Amino acid sequence: MDAVKLHCSEKLDGLDYCLGDFWSWAYSDLLSNTVRPLFAEFIVGIALNAIGVPRIEWNSYDLKYKNKKIDVKSSGYLQSWKQKSISKINFDIAKKLVWNSQTNKYSDIPIRSSDIYVFCVYQEKETKEIRKFLGIENWEFYILPTDVLDNKFTNQKTLTLNKLKKTSKSIGFDYIKRQIDTLLDSGN
Repeated sequence: MDAVKLHCSEKLDGLDYCLGDFWSWAYSDLLSNTVRPLFAEFIVGIALNAIGVPRIEWNSYDLKYKNKKIDVKSSGYLQSWKQKSISKINFDIAKKLVWNSQTNKYSDIPIRSSDIYVFCVYQEKETKEIRKFLGIENWEFYILPTDVLDNKFTNQKTLTLNKLKKTSKSIGFDYIKRQIDTLLDSGN
């Protein structure tokens, strides 16, 4: 069954609450390691105009754009919990057994299943003020085709920001679509 995209104003039957109230209660901690990745997927989905359908939990990729699979990774210096110092930026790039939502089966061998990876870094290092988190100018993005990951980081499970910067240039939100289109036009 395909997921139906609901609106935040949908009322809960028999209660004076709506879905927006639930989302506000459950997902307001945007710095959380479980919510930040969803927010990053949403941002990239907006850039690619790819949020028309709801995301599929546990799918082998995060977004579909021009029939290509996009994987979105996110990280940030600040966390929800009390920190002694800012976090080091790392991304999970491990090859994994891939679950197919159509067949409900896993692949036989671990792979990187997407065509393109978008790495999103929340740049703020000093304040956990949520308005900063919502400011798109406080994010930077790095885009790599999977073949680059496979060639340069063959069996690596994580990728540091320093290594990523040696392989890709940081771009702003307004350039995400353009860079992905350029990669797709060049055959990646």
